[in-house]
Amino acid sequence: MKKIIYIAGILSALGVIGYLGWMFLRETPQENIGNGISAPQQGLLPSAPANSPSITSITDQFPKTPTVKLGTSQGIVEVKNFYNALVDTEEGSVILKNLDDYVVAYRRDTSIFTIELFSNSQAVRQAAETELLNILGIGQTDACKLNVTVSVPYSPGNPLNAKSSMLSFCFK
Repeated sequence: MKKIIYIAGILSALGVIGYLGWMFLRETPQENIGNGISAPQQGLLPSAPANSPSITSITDQFPKTPTVKLGTSQGIVEVKNFYNALVDTEEGSVILKNLDDYVVAYRRDTSIFTIELFSNSQAVRQAAETELLNILGIGQTDACKLNVTVSVPYSPGNPLNAKSSMLSFCFK
């Protein structure tokens, strides 16, 4: 008698497991329960309500105005909305120009513009600095008020190895 109860228990457990697996894995049409909410009839997780916030892009957080005011230690500088000119975003930076010779970017967390030069040519540096002025729609005087770092990555024999400096026209 114990064997029969034992076998019946095992068969019952297998039956329950099989039924639950079948319920979970089968395709179930969604049932509209009102207010734009879809609910599964059985076995599936409910979907998000239609009026819930959708997944947003990082660019949705950027200003949409024609100009942006940047606070600096020397006062506020109003610039063209450089977010409109972005090429890419990467690790907290907004890439404004990405060429073989240089990259112009803005670090959102530190409010620093960066120009990374891949050549120690004065012509490349001047082109990159001019590009920053054009992107921001400002002159040299206002650019010197901003936090800008110009750097050259490390390479053997380069006298500017991994050194950062300010815009060249700000030295004057």
